[in-house]
Amino acid sequence: MYITILLLSALIYFFCLYIFSKEDYLLIRKNISVEEMFNLSFLGLLVVIVVARLFFVIVHPSFRYLNPLVFFLFPYFPGLSLLGAIVGGSGFLFFITREGKKPTKRIFDIFSMSFLLSLSPAFFIQGIVNLLARKNILLVVDFSTCILYLVSCIFLVRWFVKNKYSDGVTSALVVMTIATISVVRYFLLLIPTHRFVFSLEPILWGIVMVSGIVYLIMHRKK
Repeated sequence: MYITILLLSALIYFFCLYIFSKEDYLLIRKNISVEEMFNLSFLGLLVVIVVARLFFVIVHPSFRYLNPLVFFLFPYFPGLSLLGAIVGGSGFLFFITREGKKPTKRIFDIFSMSFLLSLSPAFFIQGIVNLLARKNILLVVDFSTCILYLVSCIFLVRWFVKNKYSDGVTSALVVMTIATISVVRYFLLLIPTHRFVFSLEPILWGIVMVSGIVYLIMHRKK
C-alpha cells in the first residue's frame, strides 16, 4: 500500500506539472518546454528520495539504518521525510537552474504547486487504509490532514493562476502551508498519548516557516 500511495502521488504530481507547464507564459517566453520540466523532475527524483530518506533516519534514528539494504530499500522498510523531500528538491532545482536565463522562481512555483496538489490524495488513501484497519485516531488525523490540504489547494491554485510573474511567492506560501499542516498533524498525533514526545521534526518545520516569512517580508520590501 505504501508503494501504491507513492505511485498515485507521483502520477498526480506529473499530471499537475504538465498542466501548469504547457501554457505558462514565462516558460513559453524563455523557450522552456514541458519535456525539459519533466527531465528536471526525473533527474531530481533520485536526489529527493535520498535526502527524504536521510532526513527520516535523522528524525527517527535506529541502528538498523546502518545496514545499506535497510536504508535504501524504503519500499520494504517504509519511511520518507516530507521535509527532506522539499529540501532535496529545492536544493536540486536551485543548483540546476541558477545558470543560464531560466526563470528559477517561476519554475519553483510550478514544481511546488504540483507537489502540494499531490499530497491531499495521499493522505486520503492513507485514511482509507486506517479506516479498514480500524485505527480510528490515525483515521481522524489523516482525513483532517487531507481536508487541510484540499482547502489550502483551493486558495493557492487561484493565487498561482492569477500570479503570472516569477516572484517565488507561491513557492514560499506552499512551503509555509505544508510546514503549518505538518506541525498541526504532529500535535494531533500526540493528543491520544497525553504526553509530549520531543522530536526534531516540528523544530525543523518551524525553521521552514520562519524562513518563508522572512522571504515574504524581503520580497515585499523590493
